[in-house]
Amino acid sequence: MKKLFLIPILTLSVLLSAQTTGFKAGVYLGIPIADASDYSNFNLGLDISYLFWEPVENLKIGASTGYSHFFGKDIDNVYGQHYKIKAKDFGFIPLAVTGEYYFAQQFFAGVDLGVAIATESNKDTGFYYRPKVGWDQEFFQVFLYGTGITQGGSDIFGSIGIGGAYKF
Repeated sequence: MKKLFLIPILTLSVLLSAQTTGFKAGVYLGIPIADASDYSNFNLGLDISYLFWEPVENLKIGASTGYSHFFGKDIDNVYGQHYKIKAKDFGFIPLAVTGEYYFAQQFFAGVDLGVAIATESNKDTGFYYRPKVGWDQEFFQVFLYGTGITQGGSDIFGSIGIGGAYKF
């Protein structure tokens, strides 16, 4: 029994000692696309990542989570009427595997793949993906991204934009 207890501790210590990048925390700003653009005009998100595995040179893999908030916009002519209503804000919590490949010393391409859990009861959880390209420095990153959340095989929500992360 004591040996079984040591296995997770040894595994965790190997992963932590193999740390290549560590934690990153960042923000991103975007313009909604797909169905999200019908109800939202602005997307703001926060994320935190931990890159802990480098299986081959220049490829870093880890886990990522955060919160993505879509701000509701005024919608005209609903049901043929001539008035405006304010669409409700909505958000998602992504849980993803993240990877970054450094194709040059300071430049990378990456992707997050996982699920996006809806924070509103009238929205469903969906498949989450976020490709990105960026510029990397010792303590920060700046990147361009495109986010998509699919349900039933079609893009329902998404955004494109710019983000930044502080590395510690």
